[in-house]
Amino acid sequence: MFAAGLMLYVGEGDHLSRGAIRFTNIDFDLHKVFLNFSNDFLKVNNNSIKFNILLYPDLDINKCVDKWSSELKIPMQNMYKPQVIRGKLKTKKLQYGVGISIISSTVVVKKKILKWLELSKTEKF
Repeated sequence: MFAAGLMLYVGEGDHLSRGAIRFTNIDFDLHKVFLNFSNDFLKVNNNSIKFNILLYPDLDINKCVDKWSSELKIPMQNMYKPQVIRGKLKTKKLQYGVGISIISSTVVVKKKILKWLELSKTEKF
């Protein structure tokens, strides 16, 4: 689980912000793995995780919010208002949009995950 969580963060995580940990993907199962990693190794529970969704204009906002919330067991009060993508294409490309798991951590937790990533590249952990 530790290696899987780190590798997901390498590919889909935010490396630039100073304190927030963000994981972005369209797949519920990948979010579940990342959330389990966060619970087990970062000691963050789902009640303190915020969630945002990027949607196309023709998707049903309530249906998408309900689906992400129930799949990931994120409380509704932790769901941010979804953002509607107003790009060139106005048609549905993703059934439930793009999910973003957000852990508003301290700088210490963010530094911890970035240090683990650095160590994983040198195989010294």
